[in-house]
Amino acid sequence: MNAHAQIKAATASAHEALDALFSSFRLGTLEGYRAFLMAHHVAAAPLEHALDQWLFERCLSDWPERRRNAALQADLRELGVELPAVPQQPCPLPSHAAAWGVAYVLEGSRLGGLVIARELPLGWPRRYLATRLAAGAWPAFLGALDAQLQSDAERREAADFAGQAFDRFGMAGRDGLARVRA
Repeated sequence: MNAHAQIKAATASAHEALDALFSSFRLGTLEGYRAFLMAHHVAAAPLEHALDQWLFERCLSDWPERRRNAALQADLRELGVELPAVPQQPCPLPSHAAAWGVAYVLEGSRLGGLVIARELPLGWPRRYLATRLAAGAWPAFLGALDAQLQSDAERREAADFAGQAFDRFGMAGRDGLARVRA
């Protein structure tokens, strides 16, 4: 089994639970959309920052073009959200395998974002969700991941850190929903 298939299998239930959680946001309302984007910001900003600190562009040369935090912040500002300093919960990445696991989650979220962006009301900002890359960017990412993670130990570590990234999104999503419902 290649690395990306192993990570996908190991995180399938976490991914499914996260999809269900984020589908609970009422994206047809500005309040729901703001909360959805803010939850993504709380989760994704520290993860993207951790990859930057790791100098992930050494592993994936087009990493700078794949970053989406600036687009997310621009969408939130356009929606009138005053961005608080996101608590930079430590997200240490001890190895390249850990970095690849986190990147797998961030890159995978791009695919779902493209689907969600099509469903938003016209005129709403969607830079973050609709950020596109060149055709073939996802298969290229998976190919690079597979090439970089050769050992079972690396693959397990990448899957573990992908699971932790899914957990961060889950915590942020539950907090975001609780604030909207309060």
